[in-house]
Amino acid sequence: MGRYLGVPSNATRQAYMAPANIDEISEWYRRQMTEWTIIDENSLTNEEQNLKLQYLLLRRGDQAVIIFIMKDPHVPAGKVIIEIASESWEILKDCWLIMMRDGS
Repeated sequence: MGRYLGVPSNATRQAYMAPANIDEISEWYRRQMTEWTIIDENSLTNEEQNLKLQYLLLRRGDQAVIIFIMKDPHVPAGKVIIEIASESWEILKDCWLIMMRDGS
């Protein structure tokens, strides 16, 4: 498995590295975004590649946010990568998580 795809290139994106684990970051965003509705969420793990990923798709009115939280061997110990994509609901509503296999 590899990285996520499916977020349109015109979506506003921000990326961060945070000193926490995936569950801590996920819970923090849930507490901060109580006015948003969680439309979809999932966690994926590939133990063979030591990859963990969680995503949340949230909606508030005509706006949407996708939050990806990832841990892989390239991320320093005790930290995770967070990527946030935001755009209108019409643009992000059809995004899905596509996990790629090596070489595809």
